[in-house]
Amino acid sequence: MVVKYNFYSLINAFIPLFLISFFLLDSMLNVNLKGIILVLGICINFLVTIIVGNSLNIPANDENNLICTPFSMSNVISFNRLPLNTTMLSFVFIYLLSISIVSGNTLINIPFFLIMILLIVSDSLWLIQNNCFSGYQTIIASFSGLLFGLLWSFMLTKSNNKEIIYNIGINNYETCNIPKNKTYKCKTKKTD
Repeated sequence: MVVKYNFYSLINAFIPLFLISFFLLDSMLNVNLKGIILVLGICINFLVTIIVGNSLNIPANDENNLICTPFSMSNVISFNRLPLNTTMLSFVFIYLLSISIVSGNTLINIPFFLIMILLIVSDSLWLIQNNCFSGYQTIIASFSGLLFGLLWSFMLTKSNNKEIIYNIGINNYETCNIPKNKTYKCKTKKTD
């Protein structure tokens, strides 16, 4: 069987690598744990998705197109019944959206969220069109990523540790803070 790889096939294969590399590189350059904590959440999300997919008794698709696994070792789809790209994109989308809602940076990030929605939809459609996964499997993977992303952002927000929460928007170093409490010292001079 001849496999035709096109530009989108390569983009689809490299989406996880791009996102994970971006967050790790951002953490290394800014010397913080934010990106590493987000990647840790993605890894735990992968495990949760694999467990959910295997517990739903979804039959394995033996007729997978070779384009679905361009860089896999020993056919990863055989033990994973749900698409990991879709669950990862959904996780990152809802995590960053919920953190941005909490911090009040949603409006300036609308273009980013629209791009993420476009990536999720196009990735899901590509997987369905190429018979990699069914529509049911991509929907379950999306919900798995969305629910775990909300749970992850809720846990990090409740920890109230700003050093581990990855927040897109305005960097803390680029803004000025106005003091909330202003105190004035006044000296009065008595005149005769």
